[in-house]
This record gives sequence, structure tokens and C-alpha cells, in this order.
Amino acid sequence: MDDAYSPPKAVEHIRKLVESDEVAFIFSQLGTPGNTASAKYLALKGVPTIAIVSGSNKFTNVADYPLTTTGLVSFDTEGKIYAKYLSRALPNANTPSFTRTMISARITSTPSRHSSRAISTRKWSRRLTKSPTRRLTRRWSL
Repeated sequence: MDDAYSPPKAVEHIRKLVESDEVAFIFSQLGTPGNTASAKYLALKGVPTIAIVSGSNKFTNVADYPLTTTGLVSFDTEGKIYAKYLSRALPNANTPSFTRTMISARITSTPSRHSSRAISTRKWSRRLTKSPTRRLTRRWSL
């Protein structure tokens, strides 16, 4: 069912699934707003929500969301993982000028073969592809 990323529609569809279709659990519901809106209703009815697709760390709080499991790592945890990896992969990258250059190259460069910023960003990304996250860094490189 498509809730159009609208919390009221998400709750409406969840109620239909629980009351009319008598589902045993909800699997892989997409989005923080819809999951937040329907979580209280699902907890009240005792219906588990398995592998929700949301990066919000609030769903990891078992006291507030006892029947909810996440399918993604929270954004906070993901950021810490990338920061830890980058600090090891690029130990000399702690200087503000290097960081500023890399961020501006990522934001302002166009994916042109002739752009010097895009070329420098590609070189930087290639250094990162020696990691286990090779596919991700290739996909994100310009």
C-alpha cells in the first residue's frame, strides 16, 4: 500500500491491514514520519514492526518502541562509522584546508571530465575504494 509518505495515510493503511486483513506483523515500512505516526497504534494492538526503513535513531529506544526493529543503521551510527574509517584511511586529512577543499570539491564540482575539482575528488575517492565499502565509494564518486 502506498501512503505517499503521508503520516495520516500511513496510519489509515496500517489500521486497514491490522483490523481488516488481520496481519501478524508489518515488514519494512518506509519512512520516519509514517513509522512514527503508526508506532503507538501498532504497539497498542501488539503488532510487531520488523525491519523498518528509517535512519532515525529514535526507533532504537526499546522502551518507546518495544515491538519495532530497524532494517537500517541509524544516521548517527552511520556517520560515526564513516568518520572512523576516514580518519584511518586519510590520517593527514585533519587539516582544515584539506577538509574544506574536499568538501567544496564534492559540493561545487560538476561531473565533468575537464573539471580540476572533479578530477581531484576522483583521486580522493579512489584512495577510499581499497576498503570493504568499495562499491559505495565508487557509486558516490564523481
